[in-house]
Amino acid sequence: MSYEKLKAFIAENLTDKKLIIVSNREPYSHKKAGLNIKVDKPAGGLTSVLDEVLRAVGGTWVAWGSASGDRNVVDKNSRVRVPPAGPSYTLKRVWLSDSEVENYYHGYSNRVLWPLCHIALDKLYFRKKYWDDYKKANAAFARSVLEEADERSLIWIHDYHLCLVPKKLKEARPGLTIAQFWHIPWPDHSVFRICPQSREILEALLSNDLLGFQ
Repeated sequence: MSYEKLKAFIAENLTDKKLIIVSNREPYSHKKAGLNIKVDKPAGGLTSVLDEVLRAVGGTWVAWGSASGDRNVVDKNSRVRVPPAGPSYTLKRVWLSDSEVENYYHGYSNRVLWPLCHIALDKLYFRKKYWDDYKKANAAFARSVLEEADERSLIWIHDYHLCLVPKKLKEARPGLTIAQFWHIPWPDHSVFRICPQSREILEALLSNDLLGFQ
């Protein structure tokens, strides 16, 4: 679908909605380069495609602010308008501590959920600190979304890094419309039940109004 067709489709079908996209990775990053700040657009199909969507419809993207200069360009509410050449939507950054990044991202997301879903059981590492910081990071994302959401919001969450966010949003505001897409395979029950937190994860995912899988 071309950009113009996408824009027309969204204008026809989402005229009364305020789109909020939520993902771990941000669509634009700001890196320190000497005394200057350099804007980068990280490579990746997810961010590239969804950037086109928000450029067409406007709205907000909530993501982890991971780059060295990200804090230097946001306002007091951790927001910056993007793309830099012609701003058309708001990027709201979530701030995580080094330990949260290590345990939430490198730990629970990539050493528990990723190998579990790919049935790479020899690569599974369950650690209490992974789960503890995964919960903290998901709570931080949920708080940031709630700061931006209103009754018109359509919240579109992406991937396995943020599977607890839907439940936290519904608990805070039951009327929110929430969708999530899981971008990796989903294992059968005999595999998934190995996860000590399988019940919490399933309950959180079922808080979505719409849930899609790869």
